[in-house]
Amino acid sequence: MEKSTIDGGILLFAFIVYAFWLLKRGRNGEELIRRRGIVRFAIEVSLLIIGITVLFIGSSLVTEEAQTISFSLGLPLFLLGVVVAVGTCLPELAFSIRACETKNCELGLGNILGNVLADSMLTIGVIALIQPIKPSNLIFPLSTGAFMVFSVLLVYWRSRKGKLNRKDAALLIAVYTIFLAIQSSIEALNI
Repeated sequence: MEKSTIDGGILLFAFIVYAFWLLKRGRNGEELIRRRGIVRFAIEVSLLIIGITVLFIGSSLVTEEAQTISFSLGLPLFLLGVVVAVGTCLPELAFSIRACETKNCELGLGNILGNVLADSMLTIGVIALIQPIKPSNLIFPLSTGAFMVFSVLLVYWRSRKGKLNRKDAALLIAVYTIFLAIQSSIEALNI
């Protein structure tokens, strides 16, 4: 395990011990209520830190294991990246389905669009700050960008009537499948 993860765990443990010490120390009414608020805040911050730590450990494991599986099966990393990407979209899918079931489809659509923008701009920007991104082949970002623009135009064109139906859903899934086939072909041909 990395040193920063261990340091974070030690800091978290110290924070929890301090919060419980504060709770035990306060015995009179108002001070006890104030200290319980501090303890509640400490617990919530601790859970946040634990969650972030688990997220980083999990992402590291997923990355390493995806590479191992890719090399073992002889599959391109792009294909495994797509599988991982679909897996990371499942929470948004579940949230959006639930939002539509409760007649709040706008909330689900906003969640999906926000996720796409965060992934395509924020995530790539942060990664580029940490380590400059140098695509080995410029056709990948170019074809991905072209498909993104095409997808936006397609969704706009199909939703002008005020809704997307099953026929539109099948069309969008077909376009995604075509995108995957083209990207896989580009990688296989090593263009």
